[in-house]
Amino acid sequence: MAGKRKDNKGRNLRTGESQRKDGRYMYRWTVNGKEKTVYALTLSELREKESQIQRDAAYGINTSIANSLLLNDMYDRWLSIRTDLRPTSKASYISVYETHIKDGLGQKKLSKIKYSDLYDFFRVRAEEKCYKERYLRHIYHLLNNIFEMAVKDEILRKNPCSGVFSDIKKKYYKEKSKRHSLTLQEQSAFIEYVKGSKIYAHWLPMFTVFFGTGGRCGEILGLRWEDCDFEKNVISINHSIVGYTSDHKYAYHISEPKTEAGKRKIPMLSAVRQALLQVRQEQYINGIKQPVIDGYTDFCFLTSNGTPFSRSHINKLIKSICQCYNEEEEEKAGREDREPDLIRPFSMHNIRHTFASRFCEHETNLKAIQEIMGHANIVTTMNIYAEATEEAKEHSIKNLEGNIKIV
Repeated sequence: MAGKRKDNKGRNLRTGESQRKDGRYMYRWTVNGKEKTVYALTLSELREKESQIQRDAAYGINTSIANSLLLNDMYDRWLSIRTDLRPTSKASYISVYETHIKDGLGQKKLSKIKYSDLYDFFRVRAEEKCYKERYLRHIYHLLNNIFEMAVKDEILRKNPCSGVFSDIKKKYYKEKSKRHSLTLQEQSAFIEYVKGSKIYAHWLPMFTVFFGTGGRCGEILGLRWEDCDFEKNVISINHSIVGYTSDHKYAYHISEPKTEAGKRKIPMLSAVRQALLQVRQEQYINGIKQPVIDGYTDFCFLTSNGTPFSRSHINKLIKSICQCYNEEEEEKAGREDREPDLIRPFSMHNIRHTFASRFCEHETNLKAIQEIMGHANIVTTMNIYAEATEEAKEHSIKNLEGNIKIV
């Protein structure tokens, strides 16, 4: 029986292993009848590659395929097995991936993406594009999930995404921005400006509903006429509409609330009732055609083309209104030689937070507040309540100045 093959240091070589004349080591194996080869400078390096090949084979992936996988390929694989994702979460992930990753980072080989690549990817978006921490975290969460699956499948030894976001956060998001409520002056100024504007006046009913219900953006934009009980003056919240980009096309999806707490009834204030009736009458007069989205139709808020509004559409609108108001207010204040009363930048969720704060200022029953806001966790309600009552307390103390005799 022939003796075992040895390398130039006298070490036994395993089946498939050999050493070339130039000193390099080589390992050959067969996959589906095709011979594959890897090389290494040392025997230990070669055997490390052999172990990786064997692990890959156990998971149905060989090393040659692993080295040719793009991040886009791993994303497709990850998405295909995540059948547990809620439709809204899946739509959000698809939109984020196709917008920010697919045509750039997604084209890189999975095994070639390093920590430094990912750090620079997030740095550009934090430093140059000024993405908000919340949105950047969402992108990170998706990438981290994809790389984590590659690690579990033993395609990668470790997750290159690990620790990236915490390092980015330390450098670019040292102070967490606190979501603020609009002051009474800001809220009044915004509504009055919209009401008196020739450009924005037709948006008044929608903003009235937002400010008067505290509903989440998708809940109000997806509101249907059958959800509005004008006899009992109650609005039923039982679904949400979500917009997302897929294959560079914008689409909509209907989703149920994330928790049972999200399904709730909101009292219809008189101003909200009047605003909704105005919208319904305008829809009838203009003959707006209703779309059908996942079997849902008869929506309250639609464009003139009969399509739903998106969150980004409304946020851009708010930004435009605030900018116009502030420019006019600064000019007016200059003429009157006073400080301008400006409106701080805000988004749709600030409106919800504003409603919650106003509600907390006039209601002490935390359970009632929680149910109307649709908070799954009472802690969320308590935090807003504490913040709102603290501001109200400070305001009350200031009003005492000069009205109470101390000495």
